[in-house]
Amino acid sequence: MSVRDIEMREGALPFTHQRSYDNLKQLNQDGLNGFGWETTQLAKTEHHPGYYYRTTFAGDDTVNFNLTADSLGIYRAEKDFPDTMTIDIVNKTFVVTRSDLSVWTFSNDPNGTVPQGLPKTVVTASGDATEFLYTSGRLTKIRAYRINAANTLAELDYIYEGDRISQIVRNIPIGSTLQPEKRVTYTYHTGSDTFGNFGDLKTVVTEICQNGTWGSAETYHYRYYKSGDAKGKTHALKMAIFPAEFTLFAATYGNPACLSIADTTALGYSTKYYEYDGNQRVILERVERNRKVISFEYTEYPDNNDFNTVHRKTVETRPQGNKNIVFTNFQGNVLLREEVPPVGSAEPSSIQFFQYNADGHRSHDYSPKAVLGYSVKVGTPTTLTVTLAANDGKIEFREYGNGTNAPKSTVIRESIKKGTAGTTIVLKEYAYEKRQIDSRIVWKKTKDTQYAGETQNLAVVVQYAYQYHTNSLEVSQRLFGK
Repeated sequence: MSVRDIEMREGALPFTHQRSYDNLKQLNQDGLNGFGWETTQLAKTEHHPGYYYRTTFAGDDTVNFNLTADSLGIYRAEKDFPDTMTIDIVNKTFVVTRSDLSVWTFSNDPNGTVPQGLPKTVVTASGDATEFLYTSGRLTKIRAYRINAANTLAELDYIYEGDRISQIVRNIPIGSTLQPEKRVTYTYHTGSDTFGNFGDLKTVVTEICQNGTWGSAETYHYRYYKSGDAKGKTHALKMAIFPAEFTLFAATYGNPACLSIADTTALGYSTKYYEYDGNQRVILERVERNRKVISFEYTEYPDNNDFNTVHRKTVETRPQGNKNIVFTNFQGNVLLREEVPPVGSAEPSSIQFFQYNADGHRSHDYSPKAVLGYSVKVGTPTTLTVTLAANDGKIEFREYGNGTNAPKSTVIRESIKKGTAGTTIVLKEYAYEKRQIDSRIVWKKTKDTQYAGETQNLAVVVQYAYQYHTNSLEVSQRLFGK
């Protein structure tokens, strides 16, 4: 469950305060929005001695830099990324320049007002800028502006109650002064009632300011299980009431009186309601004001480190009676997924099947037309026996490097065929070269072949050649041609 509460699109980069709840993560971990909620993480640069400097931007955007600078004092990115980094000893900062020429400055001062590794400024090539301000190690303001201009374009102010965020206010310039435009207010359970524990997020209220007056609110309301409850562990989310349903709830019982209404009554206004098993997995979900019920059943099989044997079976029964049956391995990778129509439907089941190589990388994808059926043999290990069509359905293959011709995680060939008896058609092939200095290794792509047509007579081939800095893994020049 994720909610985007407030954002600022001005400046060098858009920034959104987003909070996400995952019942399988650490419920007892308190955060900026209470227990169990994760919030938007700031970009960060960290030193991993013996390995690299790592900068993590939004999401999975991560760049590793070599530990040693070149003759120009520049730390080059690994994997031939164009990003570069310098270390400003005087100002105690990491300075990262991205491929779009935006410049990110991070603190490298363990004793400074900005926590080490967190961002200080971001400036684009066109002069848009974003500044991050901190007090006592906590983010208190994000400011958007233009370089060489005094005016602030927008800002987000963070206000805290203890260690948790109590309010975020978006300010924009109106005339010659900054004035509030939007605010999000967070309240937390005190533990004094049956609806939540101390520190659990209780309400999130969003308001818009017009002509100096705060307008009507949009409210989220959350309730949680407490110690001793039978259907969930302490801090586990029990009920979520989103703004549309909360409006009806408050209209019926009043606000804030509705926040004290019993669960049995509030359930009729809930957007989502959850019950869990002893492993904190959802076994029952009620949605749309308790009008629809979704159930989950889990079957655990003996652990086995084979990527193609079954560890868990999950059966999801939807409100209409259709089911999703999913078999996963010990890593949680999907082995087989079956969509079963409701009882009485003339539609057949739809089955997808997946296989993995010895290193756990997905090597085969079988489309529904290629899968005729399956059976499960329970044991140690528990295995799937899948019946495949000889002449129908697409099968996709991926072959990976063996550590000599390419890294084991890197695809070197992609192919397809129709049914198990079909002719294998190679679609793409890749070749790589290895450069090694001491124990450090980099792989570079040297050939990219894409075939056109089933005869494979037509192909587009791109070849790459590299020159390296002396005694370095860093590329000084890359050449390519068809």
